Amino acid sequence: WLSLDPAYPDERLELMLREATPPLIITSSELGARASILYPGARILSWVPVTTHPPPPLNLVPTNPWRPCCLFFTSGSTGRPKSAVHTHANILFDIRRQTRDLAITSGDRFDLLFSASFSAFLSPVFGALLTGASVHLWPLFMRSMADLRDWLEDTQITVSTMSVSSFRRLAATPIRHGFEHLRILSMGAEPLVPADYEAFSRRFPPRCILQNALATTETRTIAQECH
Repeated sequence: WLSLDPAYPDERLELMLREATPPLIITSSELGARASILYPGARILSWVPVTTHPPPPLNLVPTNPWRPCCLFFTSGSTGRPKSAVHTHANILFDIRRQTRDLAITSGDRFDLLFSASFSAFLSPVFGALLTGASVHLWPLFMRSMADLRDWLEDTQITVSTMSVSSFRRLAATPIRHGFEHLRILSMGAEPLVPADYEAFSRRFPPRCILQNALATTETRTIAQECH
């Protein structure tokens, strides 16, 4: 699959669709017309939430672990955005490493602050799906950092993943909560500096572990350091 963020400009979405050449686009009825204009060659399927009946049982089909599973595009910061294909095995390996290193259990509660078009989306979603944990979505760019601060506490998030820039904005909000439920704060996308470690030590409980992760769209996690 390829996730398309409707907040992206049409030019970027067209580039992604031309390279991926999907036969089918699943979208909402509100976005169906836009999808057909962006890529006329695909069949458009509009989905509607199922609210009155339980969903049908899953029909799980065995697949080759080395077959492509999903496609992501780089940010394009070094030029034209490039596509990167992840196999089922690649995702399973990365999530197994995450589950082992961070001691993820079914009692954990992940936040999801990233767009589904960003490869960092994989960690909280599959980290929850493959362990029985839960994942909770938050519209980061539509709400204030004070709202995020309160939501993290109210939702009792135990594993949070965010960019360094988002962390700095969060750390600058007035202290109202101790984030007592949070046990892992994973940061990446930018370099951490000593002032970030100091802010983390001031704002988060001693039991909370800071994970500094280095990852790319093409490879996912390359290296990590925990404090």
